[in-house]
Amino acid sequence: MFVEEVGSGFPLILLHGGPGLDHTQFRPWLDPLGDEVRLLYVDERGQGRSERVDPETLSLEVFARDVDLLAEALGLERFALLGHSFGAIVTMWHATEVGTAAAYVISGGADTSERMIADVEASLEAMGEQGVAIAETWEREQTVESEAELKELLAAQMPFHFHGAPPPGYGEETVGSPEVLRHFARIGYGDFDYGPRLRSVRRPTLLVVGEHDRTTTTRAARVLHDGIEGSELVVVPNAGHMSFVEDPELYIEAVRGFLRAASAASEAALEPGYTDPLRMTPETIHTQDPELEEGVWTRNEEGELVPDYDSTFPTINEGEVVHGTVVRVDKDEVLVDIGYKSEGVIPVAELSIRRSVNPADEVSVGEQIDALVMTKEDAEGRLILSKKRARFELAWKKIEEAAESGEPVTGKVIEVVKGGLILDLGVRGFLPASLVDIRRVQDLDEFLGQELRCKVIELNRSRNNVVLSRRAVLEDERKEARQAILDRLQPGQDVEGVISNIVDFGAFVDLDGMDGLIHISELSWSHVNHPSEVLEIGQKVNVRVLDIDRDRQRISLGLKQTQSDPWQQVLESYREGDVVEGRVTKVVTFGAFVEILPGVEGLVHISELAQHHVENPREVVSQGDAVNVLILEVDAERRRLSLSLKRVEDGSVPKPRADGGESIHASAPDLGLSEDVFAEEPAPAAEEEPAAEEPAAEAEPAAEAEPEPAPDEEPAA
Repeated sequence: MFVEEVGSGFPLILLHGGPGLDHTQFRPWLDPLGDEVRLLYVDERGQGRSERVDPETLSLEVFARDVDLLAEALGLERFALLGHSFGAIVTMWHATEVGTAAAYVISGGADTSERMIADVEASLEAMGEQGVAIAETWEREQTVESEAELKELLAAQMPFHFHGAPPPGYGEETVGSPEVLRHFARIGYGDFDYGPRLRSVRRPTLLVVGEHDRTTTTRAARVLHDGIEGSELVVVPNAGHMSFVEDPELYIEAVRGFLRAASAASEAALEPGYTDPLRMTPETIHTQDPELEEGVWTRNEEGELVPDYDSTFPTINEGEVVHGTVVRVDKDEVLVDIGYKSEGVIPVAELSIRRSVNPADEVSVGEQIDALVMTKEDAEGRLILSKKRARFELAWKKIEEAAESGEPVTGKVIEVVKGGLILDLGVRGFLPASLVDIRRVQDLDEFLGQELRCKVIELNRSRNNVVLSRRAVLEDERKEARQAILDRLQPGQDVEGVISNIVDFGAFVDLDGMDGLIHISELSWSHVNHPSEVLEIGQKVNVRVLDIDRDRQRISLGLKQTQSDPWQQVLESYREGDVVEGRVTKVVTFGAFVEILPGVEGLVHISELAQHHVENPREVVSQGDAVNVLILEVDAERRRLSLSLKRVEDGSVPKPRADGGESIHASAPDLGLSEDVFAEEPAPAAEEEPAAEEPAAEAEPAAEAEPEPAPDEEPAA
């Protein structure tokens, strides 16, 4: 077990710090206790267990019961237990549920009630942007992976734990277990209220709290002090959560004096022949004053008979939610009449969870509101109330019910922060940017001030952590619509949609609530390099349903199926042996591909390019050439055409295009010359033909008898 000893004498087991941390940062300040007692530091990386312990097996109860296992292993007949921060929560669990220690020291912690959570929230708000940053580090504890990241988070949290500046280098030597810290950050550090069990603590108990502790405030410490009968309370002036560091002399002296008395009492109680008696409250006998009439008269401190005004006021308790009427609104506070002997004061910071609010925007004179009693009487004798904490209490109940039932909650967007939105639910709810909508939202500012319906996907009361998802609500709303679409559609059906997205492998079509995919191969009868060549986002299209996967809710669509199939035109209009016109689309080593209709290509094999032997098809044709070709074979099943260039006879007239389009052959330019001029031109061209084994363009006039498309074909034959 990870236990280190200092000194000798009455045993004091120390549980210091947060879960997953060792005691390195506490030793320099607490070792002086070893002058009088036997200090037993327990490493909270695993509460004295191996570093390799499975964090999922750890809990407050496990840690608390391990204290007794340690005492048994060391043969301790009696011992005191001191816990600080998270260690104080473990110590309080031990005191209320086990109670085997001779004495307890609760230092800077242990109140896990709802009021303490509200105190922490108020402390963070008072720190402004620094408080927001600290709250974010607590969220990061749920995903911490390395010891370096753990130390980074602890360093960022120091301003929250210290009233002043921490000592230079404080915490740098800390050794921690990210796994244990991550585990407790997720399950909570003690998500329950000790209040009902405080009266069960029957051992000497010392409560130590810093005057400016932001975690367990002096208010919370007094709750424990009032609840634990006979307990002592020490408030360390000008100190925060780490009071033993900020004023070590006062802290050590208070603990040392308490342990001296506790040790002596324990020794006396354990003498042979005696049992450890429970401390009893001194009995007070009250006698009835015959002159007093209940609710009418009472006696003051001097024994004088005076009117009993207090009995006419309602009984209120700290932490109770009361109802009242706003009677005054100032710039820094609001006065509320709750029927008590004095009007309640709501400081501006207690009006709303939003920061820097104007009281006049939150409440108005005469308005009926609920408020939580924070302090019945502060240093100035005022009754301090909180509107936001009353709303906090009511909101948490609704949020917990919504999280359990899966019902959405509604909140107004009050802030845009890094990574998402903050919603006012009565508590601050975080909506991650990735869960704002079904698709990623680029500009979150457009949601500011809007009311959004979201589902609660993560809830941690001890951390005041609420994570929301609007996308889950939208997906539920669209689920019925998607199912209706799936039920309505059938393969082969033509529907209208809008292009919602274009990707390399195709395009997505919004079918009024559900997307279907057009694969790139289904976009056109002709070859498409990229879908953006054919479509654009926002374009309305008619598509055909090709297939529906109802289990996976996927729809396959086709665009070309709604268009005329050029192959059908080929089968209806052309036969083998027909001469047709076309354009060379690609030249390869084994021949050339010729497109005779948009989307229909045939192959002219290298052996069918010319009457003579051809080594390279590019000797005869080039990409883009307009040519006449003869159809050798039509393979309807495989959608393939075999063509020939060399078998086109001189003077062959190609069949009209099956799609009714114009001839692709270039027509002669209109130079404004007479027919007589054209009649004389063929003679010199014919004389030059034998010597011109060059480009087809110079050989064109050779076919004088057919000035139509046929001459273009002759040089390619």
